Amino acid sequence: MQARTDAYAYGPLRDVRITDCGSFCLSDGSPTGQVPETFLRGPAPSAREVATAQGLSVHSRDAIVASATLARASDSGLLRQLGFTRHELGASSLLLELRGESDAMGALMLYCAGQRARLADSQCLVCVVGADGVVSARELGFELMPVRRPDRAPGIAMCARLDVLMQRAYVASRNAGHAPSGSFMLREVREMVESWLRTYPRWAFFEAVHAGALARAQYVYALSNLHQYGRYTTRLVARAVAHAHDLGVRNTFLDFLKQEINHELWLESDLAYLGEDVGFVTGQMVPCVATQEFMAIQESMSAFYQDPVLLLASPLAAEGLGAHLDQRFVSSLLGCVSRWGFSEPERACRCYIEHIDTDGGQDGHWEAKLQFLASHVRDEQRLQRFLNTCRCSMRSLQRMYGAFVDDLAIWGTPQGEQA
Repeated sequence: MQARTDAYAYGPLRDVRITDCGSFCLSDGSPTGQVPETFLRGPAPSAREVATAQGLSVHSRDAIVASATLARASDSGLLRQLGFTRHELGASSLLLELRGESDAMGALMLYCAGQRARLADSQCLVCVVGADGVVSARELGFELMPVRRPDRAPGIAMCARLDVLMQRAYVASRNAGHAPSGSFMLREVREMVESWLRTYPRWAFFEAVHAGALARAQYVYALSNLHQYGRYTTRLVARAVAHAHDLGVRNTFLDFLKQEINHELWLESDLAYLGEDVGFVTGQMVPCVATQEFMAIQESMSAFYQDPVLLLASPLAAEGLGAHLDQRFVSSLLGCVSRWGFSEPERACRCYIEHIDTDGGQDGHWEAKLQFLASHVRDEQRLQRFLNTCRCSMRSLQRMYGAFVDDLAIWGTPQGEQA
């Protein structure tokens, strides 16, 4: 996964419901002057900060009750004047302003702003305030930051760890009766995964497929590694069934189990058509490092944590990829196999073709798991654990698809390869 991508380049927010009661919605835009109480406001932002800023507002029916403005910290002239480098600011977002008609609305708005910062892969939230804003910032969880150039300071820099800030904002919102709903938390999960999935055409494996440069040995290596973790899916899901104390969770995972039976046979069929030693793949092969990293995440959630919900982070990444592959990929892959001299290329691509069908669509495996999560990730601590597990799975899966090509780069040729 590419860290520190363009901040806030995500889907539209118009009227996204925040709470179960539906009284509060999050929208794009932060209207000036309509929310009376200002919790935080820094010096006037630079043109660069304005260009990368995202305004957010919370409204109840027709009334704006809170608003915030965020920008990329690495683009901040204010923070650069204070002596911070781009590297130091790379893992942070800048909170330019926070308004709310009450403490409860300020906390809810801060949670929503923190969510957008987290989607930008930030770990910290920074603000620059005047002397009169220090107390308010501290009450929200910000701490004073050491400044290298106090003589040129346009304000006072304060920073908060995002994981701590989000927990406090969530608790304050919940205590006020406005806890963000499971469906609102699910939106963050979906946006994070979809943002990552938009990068897959640039992964080495998919670049090679679309360029017609994928070597047969590299494709065999890919299928063989996919088999290393794919054949354990039913066993991991079966363990999740055993660990599920809630009847609804247990029944859902029984359905997931039925959906995954014998999927590894598709891979074995593909390998057999290519003339490979299937027995070696199923009985003797050791996965590449990136594949074993991906496997270790699933095994940890299942065997150590014994947590069926966290286990879903790994299939959410893998099935998300299957759900988002398109006909262009299939056509390019079939073209590669044909260039290797095989007359029926579909017989070497059944794994991908079948998973695009089963994982995608509104009734596919990926959407089913997302809907399940909306009912079972319902507080901030749980959400943070799931997001962390999902990021680990996404990054190891991306490394895996890079390894499929890079580990066997010596086999690759721009013209493809003859059988």
